[in-house]
Amino acid sequence: MSEELHLSCQICLSLFLLDGSPEAEPVAAPCGHVFHRDCVEGLIESRYQPLCTICRAPLPDMTIGLLKVYLNLEESEFDRELQKAVHEATAPEAPDLDVTLAIEECEEKLHALQEEQQYNQQVLSALESQWIAIDKLHDDAKKRANELEGKLHVLTERLAELEGRHD
Repeated sequence: MSEELHLSCQICLSLFLLDGSPEAEPVAAPCGHVFHRDCVEGLIESRYQPLCTICRAPLPDMTIGLLKVYLNLEESEFDRELQKAVHEATAPEAPDLDVTLAIEECEEKLHALQEEQQYNQQVLSALESQWIAIDKLHDDAKKRANELEGKLHVLTERLAELEGRHD
């Protein structure tokens, strides 16, 4: 094992935080490599023969073989700023006024678009109804034209017969 302690979990690559949750507490595998508890437990539970992701040494079949690691790091200004930034980034806050206004504006635009879509659907439905009516009229006109052509053909033949008798 290297003499330098990694300050991040080599499975998820997140830092070990001093005030982290119990699931994210650092634990050492029998080989000495340190991971977040939930990361190494997930690795152990997901594989038949789990291996350390760094040295490929076998991991215990159960999480009982993991040792809790207590980190005693002297906090520098950078560490304090890092923890503050992480806390601010993950802490739920009241939404900004700008964000609230942007959300309201988006909701208004969405409502207007929904109304426009509803209107367009009504117009489309009316046009479809008109198209169906026009299509029916067209079919009726075709039938009537065919009937008239048939009658005209019959009358033309009768006329030819009558003209043939007079000659």
